[in-house]
Amino acid sequence: GGERLKGPAREDENEAILVAGAIGMKEAVPALERRVWGFGRLVSDTCAWSAKTALARMGHPRAVAEITADLRSAKRATVEAAVVAAGRARIAGAETVLRAFGPEEADPDLVARALADLETPGETP
Repeated sequence: GGERLKGPAREDENEAILVAGAIGMKEAVPALERRVWGFGRLVSDTCAWSAKTALARMGHPRAVAEITADLRSAKRATVEAAVVAAGRARIAGAETVLRAFGPEEADPDLVARALADLETPGETP
């Protein structure tokens, strides 16, 4: 059915998507790509951000490029989402940009957490 997940079920789905990226579940790539760039994105899939982060964690060039571009957005909310995604995806090239952010550009706690994520070794797909 077309049931929408809400509350804890939605959180579990987002977490499962992020885990797929962390463990390098390559067989999930086509489904994750559809979540981010397919027709489903037009119906506000709240898992699209998690899917893009998971793809970037696996080194997906388009996902990495989009998150990196979002770090330069004029919108604070977009920048902060990209800060979190860059950390969770372990985008090494983002470290210099993250270190340059001041409190007027992004929440210092989010930046600190992202930098800590970058320094934390994780599974490398």
